[in-house]
Amino acid sequence: MIPKVVIFSTDFNGAGNALTEKVFQSAETCVNLFDISGYVSSVKFAGDFYDYRNATITFYRDTFFQASEEYGEFDLPKLSLHGRIASFIITGSSSWTIYYGSNFTGNAICLQLGLPLSYEPAFVPDTLHLDPAVPHGSIASVRKGCWTKKVCILPRGQEHE
Repeated sequence: MIPKVVIFSTDFNGAGNALTEKVFQSAETCVNLFDISGYVSSVKFAGDFYDYRNATITFYRDTFFQASEEYGEFDLPKLSLHGRIASFIITGSSSWTIYYGSNFTGNAICLQLGLPLSYEPAFVPDTLHLDPAVPHGSIASVRKGCWTKKVCILPRGQEHE
């Protein structure tokens, strides 16, 4: 078994009313689902499929990691989900800078992973809960690393609320 970030959902059709449960295991273990046990209809992965420690960012169209997704390991000057991003997951140990404009322009926020130093991912189920808040649909491009003085620290292994 390769450890991964897995999102279980009762529905990934983009209706916006699905229940989700996220799982991250860094070792080979079994996991019991609690909130949606018996109702899972879809499974998604976030991050690098082969190594959860690689620095990646996965954007989702809807809150709680639902609907369409866009995956990145490197700079993305024009996100295909531009105008529709509402949640994301960061894996690995790199910071990422999100921009409100294409080609790394406009307002920018550095998303820095907090302590402890580990490879647990950072889960952001709703960009409105970031500090500062990021309106849904405002992320247009992303660059690996911290390229602005405006920083948002994301806790690892738990949802940022």
